[in-house]
Amino acid sequence: MIAYDPVGDKCVSHQAGTDALMQVLCRDYKVTNLGTFNCRTVRGSTNLSLHAEGRAGDNGGKSSAMREVADMLVANWARLGVQEVIFEGRIWRSHYAPLAWREYTGSDPHRSHVHWALTWAGAKNLTATKIRMIIGDPGMPLNEEDLDKIASLVDAAIVRRLGDVGERSEGVPRSKTFVAAVKSGVEQILAPDYLK
Repeated sequence: MIAYDPVGDKCVSHQAGTDALMQVLCRDYKVTNLGTFNCRTVRGSTNLSLHAEGRAGDNGGKSSAMREVADMLVANWARLGVQEVIFEGRIWRSHYAPLAWREYTGSDPHRSHVHWALTWAGAKNLTATKIRMIIGDPGMPLNEEDLDKIASLVDAAIVRRLGDVGERSEGVPRSKTFVAAVKSGVEQILAPDYLK
């Protein structure tokens, strides 16, 4: 279980990982961006919102598309660094035991939009490439540049986990090791390392 990073007491700014996830969600799930960074309190409270640290996002759109977003975020929470999802009067948090949706009793039941929030690791370190590795890319095949970035990430994770195995040829990452890792699903195991 990943930690739940509570909100601090001051506004911060946009976070690159939050913005990257928002872009992927809008493109792949056809939802609208209702905002990420916003220096404000939680409605009906004096506590700062996770939006105030740039670690939260809101998406609107068709109910079915928002439900897909909520389900995908919960399904991939550990690898993406998702710590909270609120939608349709329910809340899911990474520190709940057992991990399950619960009734949301806040002032806004979030029926018109899905709210999500990231840990600091996810908010700072996610990139579109990392997100694609974790959730796939239903709308667009990876181009050569993306494949090179993915190969380099996997290569670095393999070296961290297993030591310097295999050979490099002409400066290309260990392509045989990379292909074997993808085929065996090792990228699922290594993905949490990408958030470090």
